[in-house]
Amino acid sequence: MDIQQALKNILPFVQRPSRYIGKETGIALKTNFALNIALCYPDLYEIGMGNLALQILYERVNQTPNFLAQRVFAVWPDMEEKLKEAQIPLYTLENYTPLNQLDVLAFTLPFELVFTNVLAVLELGQVPLFSKDRTENHPFVLGGGPVCANPEPLAPFFDAFLIGEGEKAIIQALETIH
Repeated sequence: MDIQQALKNILPFVQRPSRYIGKETGIALKTNFALNIALCYPDLYEIGMGNLALQILYERVNQTPNFLAQRVFAVWPDMEEKLKEAQIPLYTLENYTPLNQLDVLAFTLPFELVFTNVLAVLELGQVPLFSKDRTENHPFVLGGGPVCANPEPLAPFFDAFLIGEGEKAIIQALETIH
């Protein structure tokens, strides 16, 4: 499925379509990488892009030659409905990669109110919700951020958590996953 082409049919019918197209200056576009990672802030684009931790992680991962970090955010209900109707999986903003085709899906978990958005992102990305239902053909789902001091409520949905300073440990964690 050509996601960019499919989006042309639905974006005119959603509020703020610019949330869903990427195309900002300064995005990372690599063609040669060993690990394809999506950094997910499970809230709207406007909120996630204001998160400095996400910006730091994006730059750190993309400075590593073998890793490509892309971004994905939760969507507003109008876009969720259109994605489901058109059977378009949630995708990354840089390369329009469906989430179910990634190597790693890494969530920043800033507070408990985004927990349901995590499940919505997994569902829209066509990634099995429960880690026990995933195989090696699915992305490795990693969680990090302030809420991970107690990861137990989300444990059934994640493959691992990075507890502590993600900005310092993300590269080592991704190398281990790779």
